[in-house]
Amino acid sequence: MSKKMTRSERKAAFLKEAEHLFDNMETWYEQNPTATFEEIEGQLRPQRRALMGEGIKRWVNGGEEGEAEPVLCPECGTKMRYKGTVAKTIIGLEGDTTLERGYYTCPNSCEGTAFFPSGQEVATTT
Repeated sequence: MSKKMTRSERKAAFLKEAEHLFDNMETWYEQNPTATFEEIEGQLRPQRRALMGEGIKRWVNGGEEGEAEPVLCPECGTKMRYKGTVAKTIIGLEGDTTLERGYYTCPNSCEGTAFFPSGQEVATTT
């Protein structure tokens, strides 16, 4: 799982990535001073998506740890056992990213369930 970061650490990491994007675009534009608006957009769009994907990953995966509520089996209500993390790639409008979430199984042999940030349950095999 990703290293947990404080708010100020996440902000510094995001600003560093944004500065890198800016520097890349400045260099590209210096080499292409007659670029059209569409060409600038075409150069910027994939870099912006990458920046947003990294930002989303940090906000979702890298938040400060707190006291987590126990995960209860949706079938029988028993506290589920933590089995590690599951990575899920999300293709989003603003950026693609990989989210990491805990994977849990029920000690009563109910179907295992992974919980993702959307709140939707995703059935998995044990």
